[in-house]
Formats: sequence, C-alpha cells, structure tokens
Amino acid sequence: MGNYATARLSSIPGNGVGFVDLVFWREPQDTVVVRGGVLQLDCEARSDWLNPVVRWRKDGVLLDSLVDERRAQAANGTLTVRGVVHARHQRSDEGVYQCVAALEGVGSIASRAAKVTVAGPLRLLAPTDSASSFVGDSALFRCEVSGDPRPQVQWQKDGLFLDLTRKPDSRLVLMPSHALLITAATPQDSGTYRCIAHNAGSTRTGNGAELTVLPGEGHLQEILQEILQEILQVLQEILQEILRVLQEILQVLQEILQEILQEILQEILQEILRVLQEILQVLQEILQEILQVLQEILQEILQEILQEILQEILRVLQEILQVLQEILQEILRVLQEILQEILRVLQEILQVLQEILQEILQVLQEILQEILQIVQEILRVLQVFGLILLALFSRAWCSSQSVVPPASVLHQRSPGNRGGSGVFCVGVPPSHCDVEPRRGAHPHMEQEVQSSGFFSGDQQRDCGRLRLLQLQRHQQAPEPHCSRTPARAG
Repeated sequence: MGNYATARLSSIPGNGVGFVDLVFWREPQDTVVVRGGVLQLDCEARSDWLNPVVRWRKDGVLLDSLVDERRAQAANGTLTVRGVVHARHQRSDEGVYQCVAALEGVGSIASRAAKVTVAGPLRLLAPTDSASSFVGDSALFRCEVSGDPRPQVQWQKDGLFLDLTRKPDSRLVLMPSHALLITAATPQDSGTYRCIAHNAGSTRTGNGAELTVLPGEGHLQEILQEILQEILQVLQEILQEILRVLQEILQVLQEILQEILQEILQEILQEILRVLQEILQVLQEILQEILQVLQEILQEILQEILQEILQEILRVLQEILQVLQEILQEILRVLQEILQEILRVLQEILQVLQEILQEILQVLQEILQEILQIVQEILRVLQVFGLILLALFSRAWCSSQSVVPPASVLHQRSPGNRGGSGVFCVGVPPSHCDVEPRRGAHPHMEQEVQSSGFFSGDQQRDCGRLRLLQLQRHQQAPEPHCSRTPARAG
C-alpha cells in the first residue's frame, strides 16, 4: 500500500475558500486471468473532506453505462468480475481498466491504467518429428505452440524433465522458439523426447519423438539449414515484438497528452472562476460598507435637508455598481473566448503531434523491413558458402578414403563416347582420374576449362578444380556421396 496518485483540488466548502487533498491509496495493477475465472482490480481513494465516489472505465468507456450482472464493486472501490469471458461473439473482459475518484463540486483524479489479459488455451501447431543423428553431430526437436500469454516450455526425455539451465558445458540448449538443440550427440542421448507447454490458462503435452544416434559422419548441410531457419525465426519474432511495443508506446502517448490537456484546462478555468468570484465578493462588500457609512453620516448631519441628495447619491452608486457588474461580465466573456481559442490551438497541436508520431512509426516500419531484407540476403550468401564448404569437405573425405564418387554425381559421360571418355573425378589418386577430357566429350566444358586456365600440371589439384566448376554449374544438384567401389585405372 502507498500513495500512488495524489491531487490537491481547489474547493469552496461552506463559505470559505480552501484546498482538498484527494489521494489514491491503492491502484489497479496489470493482471493475467484465466477464462471463466474471477478478476479483481483494487482501487481505494481517500480525501480529507468527503468520501470520494469511485467509478471504473474500460478502454475509455465508463462501466456504469454497460449493464453486466457479473460485475460487482465494493464499498472501497474494488472491482470484481466473475466468469471472465474472452470470445469474438461476446463482449470480452480483456482490455485497459482505470478507476476515477471524484468529489462532487470539486474535481476528480484518474488512476494508472491496468492491462487485463485473458489467458487463452494453448495450441500445438505441429507434432514433434523423430530424428536420427550421427555421433558427434547435432539434433533438433521442434515444439511449435501458440497461446496468450506466451507459454513456458519444458522438455522430457523418457518421462524425466531435462535440466535446460544455461551452463558453459551443457550440450542441451532450449532455443528462443522453444526448440530443443542437442549438440555433440552420444549414444546415451537416444530416447523419447516430448515438450510440455503451460501458461496461466492451460497446459499442453506434445507427442513423443524418438532420437536415434548412429555411429559415423553427420549431415552437415541439414544442421546448417536448421540453424539458419532458427535464426531467421528468432529475428522475425524480435521484429514483430518491436513493432508491437512501438504501437503501445504511441497509444500511451496519445492518452497521456489528452489527459494532461483536459486536466490543465479544467484547473485553469476553475482557478479563473474562483478569482473572479473572490473579486466580485470583495467589491460588493466594499460598496456595501461605503453605502452604510454614507447613510449614517447623512442621516446624522442632514436628515431632512440632504435626503434628496442622499437618494441621488444612492442612485448613482447603484448605477456604478451595475456598470461594474456589466464590466465584470464582459471580462468573464472575453476570458471564456480566450480559453476556447487556447483549447482549439492545443487540439491542433495534439493533431500535429499525432501525425508526426504516425510518420515516425511508418519510417521505423520501413527501416525494419529493409533490415529484414538485408538479413535474408546474408542468409542466402551463407547458404551458398555452406554449399562450397560441403564440396570441399566431400573432396577431402573421398581423397582420404581413396574412393571414387558415384558416376551419377561426380562425373559426366558423353552419349557419343565409348568406355567412359570425358570423365571428371575429384579427390582420387592421379591413376584414377582422367584430368583432361577426350575431345568431343563435352564441348562446352572443354571451352570453359581451356578459357579459365584451370590446369596447373598437378592432376589431383586439377580434379578438385574441375569438381568445383561442376558444382558452380549445378548448384541445385543433390548432395554428393562417395562410393566404396575402387576406381578403374584410365
């Protein structure tokens, strides 16, 4: 408990002029409530004069105008809503709530805005697929779940929860998209994995996915593609979150400007009226005192002789008083016109500020779209770089095993040649590689090789260069695999 919002309002209790303190002792807070549950928002206001009247607003509309038997307001101002709903065909209880405390004839103050979120049921968008991985490679299990508020996700292996705290030596990583990444896989990692998502509204358990860890080399390209897709998804979520925060900031700024302008104008008008009333009251008291003194003097000195003169003086004074009243009324009218003009100017300023904020939001959206395009270009470059690395890895591995790649992937055979003329090999000993293709096997390849100056005299190196040229010409070809069949000489 504490004083979150206070105000000192001018008032005229009785016949005197003074100030009244109006204080919020408790204010509503942001709340997440379950659909069908009970919503309670605290609000308590205190004053040193009278008990303030507390009313509630939802999304700027007074709840007094919306009849709903599910709502109840306590004597201290606390609002309770039973059977919370959140559906398209019904009026949702989700929104921004604000309580207003008022003193009759004095003024009112508004509390902080509290956002109420109704937790909806979670939905698993896609099942978790089983996977296989080689020893030392990585495996990735996805858990695609949606819900509001954002759910928390835990993972189980063979029915036991995994410790996914970030440690320097941990091989299990929980990704921002709720996916589970297992690095440096071992045979002990084999088993059944499933994700469990929960929020304030519900809990969902995913299907079981099997992980099989195999001995041997892993699929480097698949892992790279999955990691790149994960990075792209995280970047998209970050950009969407930034746009949502900017929209909320714009809405809050608009509400703050409107409330500030209304409060300032109300206080100015109340202060001017109070001062004018005080001046008029003082003038009336002075004139009454003057008239009373003159009457007494005239009655004592010339009760009969100066009676007509006294009457004339009284008449003149009454006319003066009437003229003064007319002057004060004219001054009040001019001040009202000035205040109306000030209000119009302030409204125009508010409109200009709204247009500027909208322009800023549009520029930020364009900048974010440009950033997203740049990120996509970088990812495409990384994919091409991954293909080149894969080609180099295939050449080195095939060379170390002294094997020849399958003819369907690593060589080209001309339909008109006999005995396999025009074969291009990579990563094999010189005795198994025909570096220079026979004439007429591939005319286009021959022209390209002769014009590029690929041959250096070293057959094994020239084989690698020819393979790199083939990969550049066939970037869409499937991943090369090496055959264990020994190559035939010549």
